[in-house]
Amino acid sequence: MRSAMASLIIGLLLVGCGSTTQQTATIKTVALNVDFNTAAKIAVSLFSVSPHRWLANFSGSCSAGQTTDEPGTTAGLDCDNDGGKVAYQTPTQYKIALKGVYLIKDTGEKSYLFSYSNLKDFDADGIKTFTSANATVALPTTAIGNGVVATGIGFEIYYLQLKIKMYGTDREIRIYMSDDDFTSENSRGHHQGDITYFDNSSVEHWAYGGANWFSNASTTLTRGTFANGVGGTDPQTGHARGMFGNAALWNNLNFAQGATQDIYYDSVNLSGSGSDLTIKFGIANTWFYEDFETSTYPNSFDPCQSSSLEGCGGEWAPLSPSVSESN
Repeated sequence: MRSAMASLIIGLLLVGCGSTTQQTATIKTVALNVDFNTAAKIAVSLFSVSPHRWLANFSGSCSAGQTTDEPGTTAGLDCDNDGGKVAYQTPTQYKIALKGVYLIKDTGEKSYLFSYSNLKDFDADGIKTFTSANATVALPTTAIGNGVVATGIGFEIYYLQLKIKMYGTDREIRIYMSDDDFTSENSRGHHQGDITYFDNSSVEHWAYGGANWFSNASTTLTRGTFANGVGGTDPQTGHARGMFGNAALWNNLNFAQGATQDIYYDSVNLSGSGSDLTIKFGIANTWFYEDFETSTYPNSFDPCQSSSLEGCGGEWAPLSPSVSESN
């Protein structure tokens, strides 16, 4: 039986965003929009079965001698001939937990729309929830008054959370982008690269593949050696990286804040001159997996309930949304 994802790597979150030519505009309003119908035309797996695996319209064919099914392959193919077919799900709900959002002034300074001083003080106002019926969220702009002359917008991201079908039931899966395992953050125990899921009682569980997708209340969030993955040790914090990721990318500048804080951040350049800015996240097909059992729970992610022993070791990966902006 294969491990769930033997070779894992964190990709860039904001893919294909903004324009190559940076524009300057006086921004007065900012909104986030999640598009449940648009998939990334070019996107990257957040935790890919192949390093730097870029997707192209989810229409790739199997390669000669391919030994794994990979993101970007056409749904329904079985490139590794193990009985598991390539499948994708579009989340029915998408959450972006934001520690802060800021406009980047033409001087290079940051002008925050809102910010929490630390993750301990983070509350529900920082969690932006999107469904197809409520796909747009306006961000507060009181802090920028009559507008800010800006060239871009930046995000500090705590985690992403998506709702998909798992064993035929709606389940939420969380992807931690920032590390909250510091005394100042109440030592919550999550490192970058951790993935957890929530059961029907909203109890959070580790999700590291294999039988642990079936973990119960006694094996939830007590961090063990199983939760430390190939990402190595953070040279600044001394923390073991989460179970998913790659040291070279986890140690990039987006995580290099210091010995007591590791917050993921990224930014988007402005491409227009309008005052109303909208950032759109395309999330169609952003959960990739091998589907071994199409009859019991059709169109459902079932990592460890399969007639095939390969079911617990099938490939799966959350994929980055495509991100675009308009103003």
